[in-house]
Amino acid sequence: MEWIKRAKSTYIAVSVIMVILGAVLMLNPGLSMLTLCYLIGGLMVIFGITRLVGYFSKDLFRLAFQFDLALGIFCMLAGIVILVHPNNIMKLLPVIIGLFVTIDGVFKMQTAIDSKRFGLKRWYAILVLAAVTCVFGLLLIIDPFAGGKALMIFFGATMMIDGIQNLCVVLYTVKTVGGIRKDVERERKTIETDNYREV
Repeated sequence: MEWIKRAKSTYIAVSVIMVILGAVLMLNPGLSMLTLCYLIGGLMVIFGITRLVGYFSKDLFRLAFQFDLALGIFCMLAGIVILVHPNNIMKLLPVIIGLFVTIDGVFKMQTAIDSKRFGLKRWYAILVLAAVTCVFGLLLIIDPFAGGKALMIFFGATMMIDGIQNLCVVLYTVKTVGGIRKDVERERKTIETDNYREV
């Protein structure tokens, strides 16, 4: 129980940082690429560890973390490479992040479909965000902006949409026993209220 709570809390925190960092990039596209490499490298290492912890935790639905063994390892290793060789990675950073975001978006589409099978009502929100994330990731890889500030602004937008997607998935699909009980109790009260009104 404690592991899943910690994984969920860290996942939320990293996702919020992604959104904030994305906003900073959009507002300040002149940020040093070297500084960005260190920021994103560190973030990816933390996020990779969080994904691995989440994968091995007791998430009842096993939706948010179901693909995170491979993604967690990739994320952590990519973060370490970026931190160790920032000068060599700078030009490839948008491609690396674009690739990761695209793959993550594809897996989140699967999560959305599985959420529908579990009966989660807002599964379509995850699907839409995942599709948008894939488009942003592919554009980041292709780089139609030919570098410069426009690329950095789009880089920031991509990080924001991926962070929002992650928040949506972890908040909506990660369930503990206590969380399930609360949902059941809430549903019971709603049914009782509806029955009382009908009477």
